[in-house]
Amino acid sequence: MHPRCRPGVWLHIWAAATRGGMSICGTAALAPGRIIAAAAGLDLLTDAALREEAKADFRRCRGDRPRVSPLPASRTQPPRVPPHLVRPGEGDDVSALQPPG
Repeated sequence: MHPRCRPGVWLHIWAAATRGGMSICGTAALAPGRIIAAAAGLDLLTDAALREEAKADFRRCRGDRPRVSPLPASRTQPPRVPPHLVRPGEGDDVSALQPPG
């Protein structure tokens, strides 16, 4: 048995791969999440009743509280973004952005 595996965990499943730090662990851990997210997204896109139920649940959980940004109001752009990628006031067209140099 691999020293990082827990007793009862078979070696050829994603849980064992993630415990051992093998390169396949990212794929093995993320692939099921992508499938689940895609299925949930498809359900939300195609089922109006499910969308309304999700909205109602969101409103119930959030209550009357307004959304408060965790970022300070003084922050106008993300930190550590190169200046050539920040063009405030020019819309969302990024096709003309060129790397420096």
